Amino acid sequence: MTLKLPGVVESNTQHFTGRAWLLPRLLEWLKKTDERLFVLTGEPGTGKSMLIAWLAGAGPVPEYGEAQAQLAKLRAQVKGVHFCVAASGSTAPEALARNMAEQLTQNVSGFGDALTTSLAEMVRITSIQEVGKVQAGGSVTGVRIGELNLSGLSEVLSFNRVLREPLIELYSNGYDEPLLLLVDALDEAFTYTGRTDIVQLLAKLTDLPPEVRILLTTRPDPRVLKYFPSVKSLDLMDDAPKDVDDVRQYIHDRLVGLDDRLRTSLATSIAQAADGNFLYAHLVLDNLRSRIPDIPK
Repeated sequence: MTLKLPGVVESNTQHFTGRAWLLPRLLEWLKKTDERLFVLTGEPGTGKSMLIAWLAGAGPVPEYGEAQAQLAKLRAQVKGVHFCVAASGSTAPEALARNMAEQLTQNVSGFGDALTTSLAEMVRITSIQEVGKVQAGGSVTGVRIGELNLSGLSEVLSFNRVLREPLIELYSNGYDEPLLLLVDALDEAFTYTGRTDIVQLLAKLTDLPPEVRILLTTRPDPRVLKYFPSVKSLDLMDDAPKDVDDVRQYIHDRLVGLDDRLRTSLATSIAQAADGNFLYAHLVLDNLRSRIPDIPK
C-alpha cells in the first residue's frame, strides 16, 4: 500500500527499531478473538505514531526471523492508516473517512464499487495513472477516487456513507479477507470542534463484518478511554516485558560506529534517563550526533 506519513514521523522511520514484543499480542487479538477494536496507550513520546507507521509498512524489519514473519502477517492485513494531528484538518470525521476510503479503494479490490453503491453520483472512481511507493507486503488495485463530493453531509452521514456502509457492502458482495485499519492519536481528535468527533464514531462501529479490525492509539486520556470501557488494551510502557528495553535498542542502533564499550555505556545511560520515552532519546541523540566524532574511541 502507498503510505503518507506526518513529516516528523516520515523523517525518523529509518531509525525506529520497532516493538517486536507487541507483534504476537496483536496477532493473537486478530486470530483468536472476535473483538473489533484494540487500544494501545502511551504517554507523549513513547512512540505511538512511529509504531503505527511501522505496522503500516514504514521503517526497518526486525533482525530475527520469527518477528519478521509476524510483522509481515500484520502488514499484509493493514489496508488503511490515519494519523490525527491537531490543527491540521485531519481530526475531522470527514477527513478520516475520506482518507480511509481513498486508501481502501486503492488497496482492496471491490471497495471502489461498494463506495459507488453507497454514494452514487457523489463519487467518481478512476484508473491510477501514477502510483507512489508501495510498502513491503502491500498492493494496489489500479483504481483510485477521482472525485468525492461530501458537501451537505453531516459528520455522522459522511463517516457512515464513505466508510462504514461501503465496508459492510464490500463483505456482503463476497470479499472475505481480513482487513486492519490503524488510527493514531485519538486524543488529538478531541481538538475537533464539530458536533460529533472521531472517537465517538469509532466507538459506535459495532456492526462491521468480523473480518474488519481497528487498532487505535491514544494517550491514556480518560476522555478517550471512557468510550472504550470493554475494549482490549495495552500500554506501551506498563505492559512491556520487563526484560525488553525498546528505547535502549533504538539508542544502541543509532550509535553504530562507536567503540563497543562506549556505545553500550552511552546507550545504557541515555536509556535510563529517557525512562521509556523515545522522543527524549531522539532529541538527546540528535544533539549528540554532531559531537560523536570528537568522542574518544
